[in-house]
Amino acid sequence: MMIRIRSMKDGLDPEQPKSSSLRTTVYAQSLKWTVLGILFTQFLVSYGSGAGPRIPQDLETQIWSQVEYIPKLNDPFFRSVKWTYPRWIRESPKRYFISLRTEDKNPVKDPPRIVRTAELLSNSWNYWHLLSFCEASLLGQHTIQLLVPDQNNITEQLRVLVRDGKFSCQYWQTRGLGAYTWTTTRQKLTLDREMYRKGDVIQGRLDFECIMVRTNREAMRKHGKRPQTIQVYGVFKTIVE
Repeated sequence: MMIRIRSMKDGLDPEQPKSSSLRTTVYAQSLKWTVLGILFTQFLVSYGSGAGPRIPQDLETQIWSQVEYIPKLNDPFFRSVKWTYPRWIRESPKRYFISLRTEDKNPVKDPPRIVRTAELLSNSWNYWHLLSFCEASLLGQHTIQLLVPDQNNITEQLRVLVRDGKFSCQYWQTRGLGAYTWTTTRQKLTLDREMYRKGDVIQGRLDFECIMVRTNREAMRKHGKRPQTIQVYGVFKTIVE
């Protein structure tokens, strides 16, 4: 939105007091920031407050399966506290750290560390890589949402909805929306208990597979028509928000 203040050349009365002109300028500036504030608020509402990725609304509905519950579910990851670095931090072979952000000074002496909440492997983008994070949140009284973002490529997401003893996985790539479809072909979820409240630690094991098919002509021309199988499997331990 552009706000234009008329000047004397535009026909402003030369006899108008300077204080009136100043009030007009101040009013215009206030209106400008008010409009920008409204637009920024709408942006936050549309994209969320940073707690997780925005969920596309036009994704195909996937299958639902039964959750397996094992009260004494065990894995070495559950008993340990593992750390990682933000995705913009890289460790060099000579054991010092480099930041990919332009505002940081290299080498980074004391890079921030983040507690890993998942140990999942994914073969998307044609190579195996580690997914280190999982977020859990309550949606109402009977639904838990698990979000597994890909730390190495933030365009990839995996959502798991758990409701009344059943679950459904939904995989997508933000850059591929409208050019690909993702259909779940196998899914298995094991949790350590049936009920969770906010603040509880949720532990589980996930085994997921889907088929990615190119539907856009440009994507098929660049990468071919052959479907790709994407797998994600491993364990997670996180706090329910």
